[in-house]
Amino acid sequence: IPNHPDSSAILTLRLNVPGIKSSPKSVTYPPGENQLNRMATAATRGVSGVDVDGYLDERGVMVVGAWTWMPDGFGIATEIDSSEAFKALSNLRTLFFLLYMLLATATVLGLVLRRKEMQAEESRQLILNSAGEGIYGLDVNGIVTFTNPSAEKMLLYTTKEIVGKPARAMFYHTKPDGTPQSENECPIYATVKDG
Repeated sequence: IPNHPDSSAILTLRLNVPGIKSSPKSVTYPPGENQLNRMATAATRGVSGVDVDGYLDERGVMVVGAWTWMPDGFGIATEIDSSEAFKALSNLRTLFFLLYMLLATATVLGLVLRRKEMQAEESRQLILNSAGEGIYGLDVNGIVTFTNPSAEKMLLYTTKEIVGKPARAMFYHTKPDGTPQSENECPIYATVKDG
């Protein structure tokens, strides 16, 4: 088949960039500018290539493509719409954006909650430190969790010496007469266990 515009054959397909808009996403050249698309231009020059940046196909739609010439002079080309080719990438970008926003929201929320927790702890410490009575706290196992300065003075222990230790072993181990006191006989231990 001769290579000129008037040639025709049953297997001839001219890959021109169209002069009209064929879809809402297509970008086209002005009417009358009848040029071959990127793949056809390279292929007719015998150049193999790949274009993932995108170019207009014969429909005027952005596509990505690859083309090569086989050793026997036979050419192979493939194209796919850019929107279809990069759909997975677009979905992945959206997913990463959503994950980033979720992480940012969780970070901000964590900072806000931490700040409120610190303010509550400061308030608790102010109340404990200003109380004239000796106050110490126990967990459900009878372990000392906090004390105030008045409790330190009354118990003759520093906070570091008391916190983390079982209160019964430190304060309620004997009866007023000096005999050993069992767990069942200790009123503080009974209150911790029974409420």
